[in-house]
Amino acid sequence: MSIHATTGKGWKLDRRAEQPVAAIYARTAVENRAALDRQIARARAAADALGLSVEFVYVDDGVPGDVLDAKDAPGRAALLDVLDKVDIVLVSDLDRLSRDVVMLPSLIAMFEREDVAIYLTGSDRLFDPATARLRAAVDARGKELAARFPFMTTRGGR
Repeated sequence: MSIHATTGKGWKLDRRAEQPVAAIYARTAVENRAALDRQIARARAAADALGLSVEFVYVDDGVPGDVLDAKDAPGRAALLDVLDKVDIVLVSDLDRLSRDVVMLPSLIAMFEREDVAIYLTGSDRLFDPATARLRAAVDARGKELAARFPFMTTRGGR
């Protein structure tokens, strides 16, 4: 298995000769060490399969996904502090980073600025922020058109 960037910007791990550096982030909304251990184990297995060197593991146990304050999510805050030292972050799904509709895009933008890839271990795929933005724009435009021209979305015309 290998990682290939699909964004125009390109990821650091595509340009590096040495083994890419990874961080793992796991979060549960209620305290559940077994669930965290499963998230971490799956991320470590993905890192091994991808040839990544896991140098950081951060955990927020019992932290709801809509928490915004860094002091309430110390694992996520620590992860953000080391973005300049990693090539890729492994997380089971984007909602582990945040469930807040304002914060999640901001976090993704931070990862992009630092040229850090996000690998989703729950679906075994590299998250591509550019594709996600395009999909969101298309969805928003589709909703706008449906609101303006409702007859276009019904079967059989008017």
